Amino acid sequence: MSIKLDISKAFDRIEWNFLRLTLLALGFNSDFVSLIMSCVFGTKFSFLLNGLEFGNLSPKRGIRQGDPLSPYLFIICSEVFSCILQGLQICQKIHGIAVHRSAPRISHLFFADDTLLFGNATLEEARHLKFAIGLFERISGKMVNLDKSGIYFSGDVAAPIRGEILDLLGFEEVENHGKYLGLPSVIGRNKKEIFGYIKDKIWQRIQSSRNALFSKAGKEVLIKSVLQAIPTYAMGYFKFPDSVILDIQRLIASFWWGSSPSNRKIHWASWDSMARWKNLGGLGFRLFKAFNLALLSKQARRILTNPSSLITRVYKAKYFENGEFLQA
Repeated sequence: MSIKLDISKAFDRIEWNFLRLTLLALGFNSDFVSLIMSCVFGTKFSFLLNGLEFGNLSPKRGIRQGDPLSPYLFIICSEVFSCILQGLQICQKIHGIAVHRSAPRISHLFFADDTLLFGNATLEEARHLKFAIGLFERISGKMVNLDKSGIYFSGDVAAPIRGEILDLLGFEEVENHGKYLGLPSVIGRNKKEIFGYIKDKIWQRIQSSRNALFSKAGKEVLIKSVLQAIPTYAMGYFKFPDSVILDIQRLIASFWWGSSPSNRKIHWASWDSMARWKNLGGLGFRLFKAFNLALLSKQARRILTNPSSLITRVYKAKYFENGEFLQA
């Protein structure tokens, strides 16, 4: 099973004493900790009413969102939750999941306040996860939002066990976790359907621009700075099906030539021709398939140059346990 936790008002609930003790426990110099805490203590709030400033409130907990220091302090506080889970994993109370027998077992993934927990779908393991969550809530001041958190079970978990775990933890069962860090959390066989949201985003952006009177230069700027940038993030982690790439290129080409569902115009040049450099007679548009592979090659470089990283150890166990990455 996997559990996606939603932390309610994640930045606003952090207890100051917990933050100070965490910094000291991690070995930061006491004078440096005092300096950091003075920045946290110095927060003041006032209110604007009809253009006039009223009030001067001093909070007793929480770190200010938008402050450059806050994300670092938040991650340091999350490290405590990670240590609690790692301790339970060392004691064999929770087991995490592994994609292969020789792969490292993963019990949790954190990114800021986005939290995923993994474990065996047993009542005993659910109790230990509930203990870890409750302990972290008590010492840090954070609170899990039960309504927005959810559990995803693998298909072979029996319905009675699912019901017992859901009753214990108080979360809802979900078919999948939707998106995690802006990307689909579950990828099935039908990738065209999964990545259809990219095409929809581009279509919506084109539709919102159709009524504007663009020159060819204006369209070129819009395509290069907005439309071509939409799939970049997802292409950095997934290889897009050729059909999705062709659909994206068709949408952008139709916008360039002025076509619409009700008014189809002739495309006087192919996408490959328009994607050539300008000094070779093209417009410098992006060849999405080549761009996708170039972004994925950055991930390949990470695997080659960081053999001790988590992603390298997982991929090695799964795909090239007894060989090398370039041969695999």
